[in-house]
Amino acid sequence: MPRVTHQVKYLGLFENVRVRRAGFAYRAEFTRFLHRYKKLSRRTWGLQGEWNGPAADGCTTLLQDLQLDTAQWQLGKTKVFIRHPETVPFTCSLALSSLSLSLSVFFACWVLTSGCVALPP
Repeated sequence: MPRVTHQVKYLGLFENVRVRRAGFAYRAEFTRFLHRYKKLSRRTWGLQGEWNGPAADGCTTLLQDLQLDTAQWQLGKTKVFIRHPETVPFTCSLALSSLSLSLSVFFACWVLTSGCVALPP
C-alpha cells in the first residue's frame, strides 16, 4: 500500500482530481499554451514580433484578446486552466478563418496593384 500511495503522489493524481473537480478540464503549461496559440493575438504575434515577456503575462494577454469570459479560464503557478476544452480550439478556428480571408484579400490587392497576372491552372 505505501508504494501505491507513493506512485499516486509522484504522478500528481491528487492534483489532477482536485483540478477536475474544480471544473477545469483543459490545462497546459504557460510556454506550451503560448507557443501553440500566440498567433491568435496581435500583441503576442504580429508586427511587433513574438512575445518577449514572461509566458504567464503572454497567456493573460492572449486570453484577454480572445475575449474569453474570465470565469472560463484561470492561471495557476505554472499552467493555464480552461473550463471547457473546446473553447480555445473553436476560437482558434474562427481566428484562422478570418486570417485566411485577410490573406486572400491582401494577395488579391497585391496582384491587382503589382500588375502580376495569375497563371492559369
